[in-house]
Amino acid sequence: MNVGIIHIGDELLTGKINPYPVEMIEAIRSKGADVAFIQVITDDIDVIERALAYSQDSNVDVLIITGGLGPTLDDLTREAVAKYMGSELDIDKESINYLEQFMMKRHPGKELEEISKRMARVPKGAEAVRNICGAACGIKAEIKNMTVFCLPGFPNEMMPMFYESILPVISGNGEVSEELTIFINESDVDPYLRQISEKYGVRVASLPSLDYKKIGNKVVIKGKKEKVLLAKKEFENYINSQ
Repeated sequence: MNVGIIHIGDELLTGKINPYPVEMIEAIRSKGADVAFIQVITDDIDVIERALAYSQDSNVDVLIITGGLGPTLDDLTREAVAKYMGSELDIDKESINYLEQFMMKRHPGKELEEISKRMARVPKGAEAVRNICGAACGIKAEIKNMTVFCLPGFPNEMMPMFYESILPVISGNGEVSEELTIFINESDVDPYLRQISEKYGVRVASLPSLDYKKIGNKVVIKGKKEKVLLAKKEFENYINSQ
């Protein structure tokens, strides 16, 4: 299974916040799935739509979108997803009931404001994802060949929802990866890496170090288990013969 991740928020593009979702990536990879790409984009409906189109063209099975689900005018993820689906936003009954109870606990005696109701909207044809730690509901939508999940941007809400609603549906693709450390210049082994990649139908990534003679360069071989093991053995024999 291939997974794409899109983080939405102008604040993520200031350089003051690290948008790299390490915990989410590790959890996805622990299921044997691949992270195909990570995008960080601005709060703009057109930009979000283009990111959705790119994701669809990239044939990801699951797309995770974070951010932009709040009540303010710059929270545009719901609108963008609905527009891309050719749908309209509706208030989800279960989500609005939960939202009212949540707000009542936070602000006893205060009536739910209209602007806050924006957080309970879901595109027609999609379904709400329960927020177990906050106010805004998430979204789950089936768009042609991919399942789209929209989560709040706050990690204390995002990650519990991810573990509850997304990680259980992520599965592996039957591939494994093997990592080797070599003390040879990357350019010197590149022709052989290309050779074993073509021979065994595996993907090879080289992670070079400036101080490779001391700490080594990393080589990762990924693909079907039997092919990876054969490629690894042949590459090890080549390295040992140098």
